Amino acid sequence: MRTFSFIQIILCLTTAWVTSCSRNSTIEIASFPVEMKINGVDVEFSGYKREYGNLTITICFDPPSKEQWVFDDVVFKINDQKIPPTWVSSNSETGRADGFSCGGLSYPINEIPNKGRAELLIGQMRADTHEYDCDKTQKKLDETKTGIVVMCGLGTLGIGNSSGIGILEKPQTMSDDEAYNLVVDAFSEVIQIDWKFSFLVEKP
Repeated sequence: MRTFSFIQIILCLTTAWVTSCSRNSTIEIASFPVEMKINGVDVEFSGYKREYGNLTITICFDPPSKEQWVFDDVVFKINDQKIPPTWVSSNSETGRADGFSCGGLSYPINEIPNKGRAELLIGQMRADTHEYDCDKTQKKLDETKTGIVVMCGLGTLGIGNSSGIGILEKPQTMSDDEAYNLVVDAFSEVIQIDWKFSFLVEKP
């Protein structure tokens, strides 16, 4: 599978016309699904639907590696009102002929107006490496001066698999949740993307 750099975003809409946008440009979407190419990466904004009491937005993409990637640092607004998320999902085994992975972003349907202008901002993609390398993780934690010490084979905070990473030490002023999130960040791969989409929403 090809590996791409997501740092600079150049977007081309592969519909009836071709357009280029800078990294910070907002992509106006008029219909679904729409295919686009972001810095050489194929992306499909599949659309949205009502699902289990939620409005679920689906975006599929050619993943940068074999790991399961999930959207992170996401903000969704309708008519400038921020909508709280219900959940974020990721599916790397979609069965699609193009090999795309798909990400789902769900929001409570009772928070969705009957009609409005939606803005979706996706700041990054995240993938767990599934290689619980304590030395590598500890090095990242030390570089950012977290004061956290980890050890493999403990799994005391449920990090990783059954023989995953456990936290031996952390600053007294740091909560367990804060420590957990910092350790997860240290053994995850994160790609900054800053995708921005705008489209009309009608409650399904």
